[in-house]
Amino acid sequence: MAATLLLIAALAAAEPAPAEQPADVATDQKANDAALFDAATGCAAYHVYTASLATPGSEEAKFGEQKAILFLLASYAKFPEDNPDAAEAKIEETVEGLYEDSVSVEPEQHKREMEELKQVCIQFEPAAAAIVDEAGLAPEPQ
Repeated sequence: MAATLLLIAALAAAEPAPAEQPADVATDQKANDAALFDAATGCAAYHVYTASLATPGSEEAKFGEQKAILFLLASYAKFPEDNPDAAEAKIEETVEGLYEDSVSVEPEQHKREMEELKQVCIQFEPAAAAIVDEAGLAPEPQ
């Protein structure tokens, strides 16, 4: 549950502020990048988690791995310092939280929360792809 709420909050925070509110642009950009980083690492973690539940080598596992890579690259592009280890550590921590939730939360509730995460990540995917493209980090086609 905590993982779901954190990811949804990060995505909400990543939305642009209304135009009529003057603000320090650098501060707004930094906060937006931090929220996008959190959202990207959360979605990468979701896809790592779901891929780990799939049969190794299956289409479902490959799909999850590809999506995880997309969101990992988006997190690299939005991390304020050039520190990929921090992104990977945050993803690992979130995946561990999802595993803990799978055993500590009622199965139906966990299923609903995972569906919510899936929907959030689907909605965020076009923005993540744009972030990756803009940063020049698009993976080579296979």
